[in-house]
Amino acid sequence: MLLIIANYTALIVYLFMGFHSFYTNPRERLSRLFLAICLLLAHITLFELLIFNTADPAWAYWLNQVEQLGWLNYPGLLLMMCLIASRTEHYVNTPLKKIALYLPGIMLSFYELFINDYALRNQTSTILITRIEYVYTYIYLFLCLLLLWYWQRSAATRREKKQSSIILGFAGLAFICGALSDLYLSGHNYNSPCYDQFIFLLLIFAIWYVRVKYQFMSVSSLITADDIVCQISEIVLVVNKQGQIADLNAAGLKVLGCNKEEVVDGPLEQVLNIDFRAVLAKTAAQTSLVWPQELDFITRRGLNVPVNVSISTIRDRNHDFTGLLLICQDKTLVKELQFEINRRKAKETELEYLIVHDSLTGLFNRTYFEQQMSTVKGGCSIIVFDIDGLKLVNDTFGHIAGDSLLINAATIIQSALGDGLSLARIGGDEFAVLIPHSNRELIHQICASVNQAVEQYNRDKPQLMMSISMGFAVSRSPLADISQLYREADDNMCHEKLNHMQSFRSGMVQGMMKTLEARDFITEGHAERLRELILKLGVYAGLRDNMLTNLQLLAQFHDIGKVGISDKILFKPGLLTDSERLEMQRHSEIGYRIAQSIPELSSISDLILKHHERWDGRGYPLGIKGCDIPLECRILAIIDAYDAMTNDRPYRRAMSVEEALAELRRNAGTQFDPELVVKFLNMLTADCSPDTLLSSPNQEAPL
Repeated sequence: MLLIIANYTALIVYLFMGFHSFYTNPRERLSRLFLAICLLLAHITLFELLIFNTADPAWAYWLNQVEQLGWLNYPGLLLMMCLIASRTEHYVNTPLKKIALYLPGIMLSFYELFINDYALRNQTSTILITRIEYVYTYIYLFLCLLLLWYWQRSAATRREKKQSSIILGFAGLAFICGALSDLYLSGHNYNSPCYDQFIFLLLIFAIWYVRVKYQFMSVSSLITADDIVCQISEIVLVVNKQGQIADLNAAGLKVLGCNKEEVVDGPLEQVLNIDFRAVLAKTAAQTSLVWPQELDFITRRGLNVPVNVSISTIRDRNHDFTGLLLICQDKTLVKELQFEINRRKAKETELEYLIVHDSLTGLFNRTYFEQQMSTVKGGCSIIVFDIDGLKLVNDTFGHIAGDSLLINAATIIQSALGDGLSLARIGGDEFAVLIPHSNRELIHQICASVNQAVEQYNRDKPQLMMSISMGFAVSRSPLADISQLYREADDNMCHEKLNHMQSFRSGMVQGMMKTLEARDFITEGHAERLRELILKLGVYAGLRDNMLTNLQLLAQFHDIGKVGISDKILFKPGLLTDSERLEMQRHSEIGYRIAQSIPELSSISDLILKHHERWDGRGYPLGIKGCDIPLECRILAIIDAYDAMTNDRPYRRAMSVEEALAELRRNAGTQFDPELVVKFLNMLTADCSPDTLLSSPNQEAPL
């Protein structure tokens, strides 16, 4: 009778705990699963009572088969609960995986209901299936224990650790008791009740207790006041009414550089330069305040961290004072945050500036100019400026020189415009200004001022001349198409550019040649000597008139590319390094680009490019050899080498004529065309003796 009362009590307890948890939080899946498990265990308890009161063995056997529905299906539900609680539900995150989780219990239930029979109770197959049912159940329960252990190890909060520890403890106890019961108590005595449900009542009660006490199966269970305090980035201190530190959060411990045990129960003054009695006096009249002075948080490393302190009183349910809560804001972090805010504001300001400004010249850019064009009303004018030959300057002197020319041109134009007008750089070498009037006379004055300033600039810097082409358009109608006005100004600029280019190129060549002449003072007329010797050898070799003309131009301009090489390399008193030699070899390519851009020199641009090629193919920049090298270049190579050897250079003294001629013979067939070397030697022999060939005071002789 006592066992019957206990079973009925267990039945009521299962139903109460299941429905209580469900109605408390019906949206949580854990609550629904817990209710399902409680219903299955209640089902088991009910059928145990029915079996206990049944005298017919066959009828008891059938009731036991129905009872097995509970025993065979609760392990799958319990395992799903453990997967959710331990946050490992991703292992069964698809419907197919969830079906696989419940499938063993469903298949065994199907066997018990539709296949197993009282007549088969002692057959080997029935005994085997029963053992399989036990193995399935204990495998699932063991997996539940492993998941609970993992949950307890990985719990992030103290509340969660308490939940997992209680459930793991009771689950382990239930597992051991159930295993002992199945090993030592008969599982086939249908005339006595089964005690397993009482063992699992321990586990169900533990889960329900954790649900009530620690809000298990609820999101809020993962959040406590202690958890919130631990996550606060500011330093949080709890001080009792005696002025002793009762608690300190992780942020405070990190700043202090010590463990909590070293601080708790110590006086407040050991970590904060504040008088506790003064704090009590101020908080007596108000529950919370911000301390008016900046305080220092004293670390164990001897550093004082400046903090702003907010103080609140802590009172119990009877409103009696129990302590203080101090929140200390690290002013170092505030200052760093303020610095980062200021840095980002400065970056935003810089970006806003760059949106409408040109980074090189500091002028407005095309975006700003187009915005101006879209907002202009009434009659207006546009002037477009173009820097002539900027590509030639970049190719010859480098982009630094080109950028400098652009900046100087922008300064000249803006000075001519005055402060009232805003010049914009609208392209690589183009500038434009939108003028809010249609006064042609004033526009002519602006253009004249620009031309005068350019002329003065060229007088001051003849080695890098500037030329600016200008075009403008004027509209008096307020309905005029501003885009059409811009195109008209741009077309006018292009027409003027065509007229400028010829004179500009000539001026550029003259400036470059003056630069070369200024640099040639050490070699004492290298280009002049070359022109004389190269013409004589060309005539002696029987060249045509057009080739003789190219030879003379080549003699004069073959080194024009050296204007783009620094004086430090050109006049270095010693051998060049590998990097300096590569830089020096660039003058052939620079000269080629210069000649290509000047119609008068375009006919010798290819000769300038190849004038340092060698007969054996070891020259530069192309590495061609033999007769692939133009004849003019082969002639220049001999004359240039002869002149270089018989005149002083920064890195060596001049050779005698005999030594120079011997060097030419030695390099015939490798560096020089051997036939031309023979002709050159024959020409010198026929003209005069070698001792009188040089033009210097101690070696000069007419050819």
